[in-house]
Order: sequence, then C-alpha cells, then structure tokens
Amino acid sequence: FLDVIFGLQKTKIAGALVTSGIADALGEKSRRPVDLADELQLDSDVTTRIINAAITIRLIKRDRTGRVRLTKIGAPLRREHPKSIASWAAYY
Repeated sequence: FLDVIFGLQKTKIAGALVTSGIADALGEKSRRPVDLADELQLDSDVTTRIINAAITIRLIKRDRTGRVRLTKIGAPLRREHPKSIASWAAYY
C-alpha cells in the first residue's frame, strides 16, 4: 500500500514541477531555487519544498553551491524536451 501512496506523491511532485513552470524555467541550466521562485512569482518556501521533494525522487539535482537542475530523469518534464511528458504529468 505504501508503494501506491508514494507513487501518487511522485506523480504530484512531477505535476507541480510542470504546472508551476519550474521545469521549463530550469531548462538545461542550473539555478538557485529562490531565483526561480522570484522569476515565476511563486512563494520561495513552497518552491524550495517542491524542489527538495523532487530531489528525493531524483527529478532534480542540487550542486555544492545550492543551485539545482533537472536530472536526465526529470528533463522530459520540460515542454521543449524532444520526449516531453509535461502534458501527461500536468494532467495526472
């Protein structure tokens, strides 16, 4: 049963990255979470929490300077990615 619940959480996290614009704003670059929040006019605390959750499921990676970027697994959440699953993630 925990697999079902955690699976739902992972889907929600992926969807939040898409619907908030975080995935597209990251693109192929590394950014600071606070800068993303400012650019997208999102709450910085909530943005950081979403990013931290995405890090735990390997959709995003944080470097030593605190900047984050999409991983190979998370990259298809961008709408411009050649194998984008952004619409699917946002739908679910």
